[in-house]
Amino acid sequence: NNHDLIAKVESIMKQTLGHTAHAARSQAYYCDVIAPGIDKGRIVEVLGKRLGITKDEIAVLGDMTNDLEMFAAAGFPIAMGNAPDHVKAQAKGVAPGTNDEEGWAGAIEQYILS
Repeated sequence: NNHDLIAKVESIMKQTLGHTAHAARSQAYYCDVIAPGIDKGRIVEVLGKRLGITKDEIAVLGDMTNDLEMFAAAGFPIAMGNAPDHVKAQAKGVAPGTNDEEGWAGAIEQYILS
């Protein structure tokens, strides 16, 4: 329950691991550590290529630091309403609600279907 401590762990892991692994919080209460080159951005690139979809045709939604690679790989990244400010700053749109307030559906309606 110590979110500040998890943020500190994330920072320490990034400094310690360098480019040998990727560390990022996927929620305020835990930190994911994965092999380099394996992240949400890579899967967006692979799926886009496999489906013949350009970056500009891809929209993604995310709410945490581990979504930033995915944001960079997409033409239109959308942050959830509950995302921290540093994640929102990397988005081209912000969902009109949080994960618990049907923010995903609202974002699709606002940015994709309209």
